[in-house]
Amino acid sequence: LAFKNCEKMTAATLGNSIIALGDSTFLGCRVLEKIVLPASLQKVGVRVFNGCAALISADLGQITSVGDNALNGCIALTSIAFPKSLASIGEYAFYGCTELASVTFENESSAPSALTTIGDYAFAECAKISTLALPDKVTTLGKYAFNKCEALTFVSLGEGLVSIGDNAFADCKKLATVTFSKSLETIGERAFSNALLSSLVLPSTTKSIGDWAFYSCPLVTIEFNEGLQSIGSRTFYGVAVESVNIPNSVTSLGSYAFSGCKKLTSAILGTGITKIEDYTFNTCALLSH
Repeated sequence: LAFKNCEKMTAATLGNSIIALGDSTFLGCRVLEKIVLPASLQKVGVRVFNGCAALISADLGQITSVGDNALNGCIALTSIAFPKSLASIGEYAFYGCTELASVTFENESSAPSALTTIGDYAFAECAKISTLALPDKVTTLGKYAFNKCEALTFVSLGEGLVSIGDNAFADCKKLATVTFSKSLETIGERAFSNALLSSLVLPSTTKSIGDWAFYSCPLVTIEFNEGLQSIGSRTFYGVAVESVNIPNSVTSLGSYAFSGCKKLTSAILGTGITKIEDYTFNTCALLSH
């Protein structure tokens, strides 16, 4: 709370002896435009810059963690560059940073980014981010992490991501291209619902696809992997595919999983399926075999 609600502070440069910023350090500093953090700084706590509506730039030094709500509501922030030392980004950390257009991670083959975790809602409703490339050590992407990022068109999920949280990219209505991690196991509920994806190729490691995950995406091609075990309810509701080939490893198809696929003419079901829920292919009027 050291500088909380210092409403006339416009800039701050912190000394090299500081290793951590406590919770709410600059909370409510409404005219703060620029902050320079020292190389000695390791941790940015909870709500540190929450509500700093005039903050245009933040040099993060060599921090290792960004706390929950740390820069929530910094509506003037246009870009952020994360150092390779950063290991975690907390929940709601950049939520609602509506002018944030550039998010980059310092990441070199000789010195890769240490980032492993991006928390729930971390960048939700950051309406100007257009591209995203996650470092290879990221294993967990939280719920709603990039939900309603309306300008997002391209995403690379790195090589280490294991789990995509529920609604992580839901309502990213311009998102047309996603490169999946070769380690991916789980795609959460509504993860890409209402995105602009036209093609889906799942990595060989994928085990489950959650309810509504690709709901209403204009998918024309879907390539399932052998090893996939379950497809949830309404997962591919309303997509534009003409044929699907369900691998033998799949044991269950959720209710309405392919319902509303008006162009679907062919569905080949693998030998491993033991349960097909109600209305799985409901209103697929062209389905002939």
